[in-house]
This record gives sequence, C-alpha cells and structure tokens, in this order.
Amino acid sequence: MPSMNKMGWQEYREAMIAWNEVACTRKPYWKRTTEHWIGRLMRRKHDRVGERLRATQ
Repeated sequence: MPSMNKMGWQEYREAMIAWNEVACTRKPYWKRTTEHWIGRLMRRKHDRVGERLRATQ
C-alpha cells in the first residue's frame, strides 16, 4: 500500500510540474480569454441597465 501511495505522489508531482510549464507558457492566452469574457459579461450587464433606463424614461 505505501509503495502505491508513493507512486501516486510521484505521478502527481510530475503532473504538477508539467501543468506549471503549460500555465507559464500559456499565461498570456488565459489572461486574455478571462479578461475578454469578464469584459463581455460586464458589457452585457451595463447594456441591460442601459436598456432598462431607456425604457423607464
């Protein structure tokens, strides 16, 4: 049982190292996409507020 656990930990460490490498190389891409989606969500919310204001006036 301990050997199984150790093997899993080694695989986990290797996976984390690989993920960190990918995250470092792809960071600008992820930042751009998240900012893009946040911007779209915020714009949609503002558009809805603007439509509501126009409807009441």
